[in-house]
Amino acid sequence: MKKILCALFTAVLFCTVLTAQESAKKEEKDASKWASISYVNVPIYKILESQDAYVIIYGKNRSGSGSAVIPKKWAVGDTENPRKLKFRTVEGKLKPFMTVVKKDNTFIRVILSVPTSKSGNIWGIANASKVTNTDKDTLEDLAL
Repeated sequence: MKKILCALFTAVLFCTVLTAQESAKKEEKDASKWASISYVNVPIYKILESQDAYVIIYGKNRSGSGSAVIPKKWAVGDTENPRKLKFRTVEGKLKPFMTVVKKDNTFIRVILSVPTSKSGNIWGIANASKVTNTDKDTLEDLAL
C-alpha cells in the first residue's frame, strides 16, 4: 500500500513539474506590449482650497518646497474627457502624498492621497485673489 501511494505521489509531482515548465516557457515578455506609464510621488505639506482650485504645497527631493495649482474641474469627468484629479483616503500613520501619473511624458492624472476630514492641519483656505491659472488642462512639470 505504501509503495502504491509513493508511486502515485511521484507521478503527480512529475506531472506538475512538467506542466509548470511548459507554462513558464509560454509567458515570454513582449516589449511591444509594455506600457510607458511613469509616476512620481511627493509628500504634501499643505492643501489650500479656494473656490475654483486647490493649491498644493509639496516637498522637493533634496530640500525646500514647491507649489502647484490644481483646478477643481479636473475632478469631474465623462466618457470623452476622463478625470484628471482623483482623491484617495489616507488613514493612520501614513502621511499625505501626491502622485503625478504620466504616459510618454504627457500628463494623465494627479492623485491626492489625503485625509478626508478638512478639519485637520493639512487643509487650509487660499486667498482667492492670489490663485491664478485655474483654466489649464495639464499639470506643469513639478520642480523636484
